[in-house]
Amino acid sequence: YFWGFATMLTLIPDLLRPLMLESLEEKMALSKFVSFKYQLRDTTPHSSMKSVGGIFAHSAFAGPEIVLESPVSVKISVPEVEVEWELSLSLVEGWPMVSFDFWIQLVLFLFAAGLMGISAACIIIGNVRGAYKRMKRLEAYKIRKKISFVEDCVNNVDRVRFPMCVMALSDFEDLGRLVPHEEA
Repeated sequence: YFWGFATMLTLIPDLLRPLMLESLEEKMALSKFVSFKYQLRDTTPHSSMKSVGGIFAHSAFAGPEIVLESPVSVKISVPEVEVEWELSLSLVEGWPMVSFDFWIQLVLFLFAAGLMGISAACIIIGNVRGAYKRMKRLEAYKIRKKISFVEDCVNNVDRVRFPMCVMALSDFEDLGRLVPHEEA
């Protein structure tokens, strides 16, 4: 059975109107208000379109003679009707080196790093002070133990197996020798 031929004529502006590509040229609120320039090109253009690089739709800021600066491109493919297009977008003012969000993140990072630095400094100072106080207490304890030991020795002279007596240096020199406890 032969059903016949069908032909369809579509004007490109009528075909693209539902896509509202013109709205890309208006200022949009992303991280700040920006507008885009776009080019829609046929990747397999008819010979009559080769002079314009296959571009058949574009924004006011991006005619066929303009090469977009670092565009973001997406392929549009409809194999049933053999359509191979490419939509390229770029900011009218050009792409920023860093985004506005980057500056917010950088400030938050520096604030957090500062807080962590201050916290670490407080912890370190607290630990050093605590170690210094413990050292001082240990020194005082050692001095108290030495004094206590000497006092115990003096108090326990008569109970020791080999008692000793404490005398002035001049008396010791007069004797000229070591003497037993009984003689002293």
